[in-house]
Amino acid sequence: MLTKNPFEGKSEVNIVFLGGSITEGAHSSEKKYSYFGIVSEWLKEQFPEQNVNCHNAGIGGTGSNFGMVRMDKDVLCHKPDMLFVEFAVNDAGMDRRAYMESIIRKTFALDEVPYIVFLYTANKQYTTVTSYHEQVAAYYGIPEIDLQTALKVTLDGKDPVELGMFKDNVHPLDGGFRIYSDTIISRLSMDSAFVKPAKKPPMLKETFLIDAEFTPSTKVCHTDGWDERTAHRGYECLLTDKVGENISFEFDGNFFAFESGLHKDSGILDVYIDGELFKSESSYYPNFTSFQCVFKEMSYDLPMGHHKVEMVLREESCPEHRGSIYMVYHIITGTATPAK
Repeated sequence: MLTKNPFEGKSEVNIVFLGGSITEGAHSSEKKYSYFGIVSEWLKEQFPEQNVNCHNAGIGGTGSNFGMVRMDKDVLCHKPDMLFVEFAVNDAGMDRRAYMESIIRKTFALDEVPYIVFLYTANKQYTTVTSYHEQVAAYYGIPEIDLQTALKVTLDGKDPVELGMFKDNVHPLDGGFRIYSDTIISRLSMDSAFVKPAKKPPMLKETFLIDAEFTPSTKVCHTDGWDERTAHRGYECLLTDKVGENISFEFDGNFFAFESGLHKDSGILDVYIDGELFKSESSYYPNFTSFQCVFKEMSYDLPMGHHKVEMVLREESCPEHRGSIYMVYHIITGTATPAK
């Protein structure tokens, strides 16, 4: 049991949940039955004399690389008193320590550093690799909640899909969310869950702090063959299936990325920076027609200065795509500064 109020002296408490589709609440019958919904309600009940605001910053299909870029827009803008970070499944065991460190170090710019908790979600085989996240947590003294082990113990290692707890390989249904929520609440009932990260150099990895501006693609120059519309999450976007259509813009800084929409018939977008082909990007995903928003990571280390970008739908596509559809949501530009 908590022996003291970790938010003592605050009339307003802001709590942010940063993560992927599991945080977003995908496949819960109602958002109130997701782990975000259940844990948020519990937190409000624990501190009835304070105004507890819980903000869901989960975006499906994205990992800590996009979480790092979204810190200003989706996290720090709320001046959080507590931050939950859930990217174990979407980081898929990759060494993304630099991104997780960047998330932590961005909070150091706040007047008061928030409590931070790492959440480790599961795949149905119980093999989600969390070792890189664990290294970051250990280095900064961040509490961790191992939802994978809790799920495995509760279900006796059986397949959560066959038991009706998961929709697919990683997404819980209401029953799975209930196990996650109970595990989180159990840990939050202890004082040890409320710990602020230690401000300590050096870093585990070379880490960038991103100051990013998100511009709807509809607001930049584009040829007439792009259709302006509103799609996933209510974002403004551009959509085309016409080869040769392009988007062009200029920016100052050294960081560039964009968001696109997943589709089974995705074409290939060639991205030119300062007149040279920088990267070719496809948003192909089998059986998807929803244009789910995903992050297209470009570069953190362009020369600092003024840049011109052109994005052109290529003539040829991949054989399995059977089309040349492409959707662009936000254009993301700014600066990437080495953390100190």
